[in-house]
Amino acid sequence: MAAATPEAAVSAGLASILNAEAELFDRLAALAREQREALLAADRDLLEQLAAQAHTLGTRFTLLDAERRRLEEESGPQGVPADEEAAAARERAVAALRRLLEQAALSGAVFARLGDTVAVRQAAVSALFGASYLPDGRAAGLRGAGLALSKEG
Repeated sequence: MAAATPEAAVSAGLASILNAEAELFDRLAALAREQREALLAADRDLLEQLAAQAHTLGTRFTLLDAERRRLEEESGPQGVPADEEAAAARERAVAALRRLLEQAALSGAVFARLGDTVAVRQAAVSALFGASYLPDGRAAGLRGAGLALSKEG
């Protein structure tokens, strides 16, 4: 069996990296869905777990992307090798990134709506109870009526 050419090795490495990025983008998209569900369920523990997973995946992406860039630079002035396997892997990565961006857009809309809802709730609580509650919904504590009055008043 003949040894692989350096160009073939770069193409194979690039295809492998792009396939790994596609899997990572799909996992991040699924994670975005899980985070929205946990947020709507107000599951703080799950949100913290998912945030840790997202951080880990973000670190993994940084490493994969650095290697992808290195391989693309190594492939020469033409850029990405014109290998079918690498081209197919690039298409899979682009499609997975598109799915991730769709999930991110949905999450942004949900977060905006939740922010609006929280502001409306805070305004309603303030209007109903005055200073009895803080903006975060906690009781403000008891304030003795008339304690600050002067002798004359």
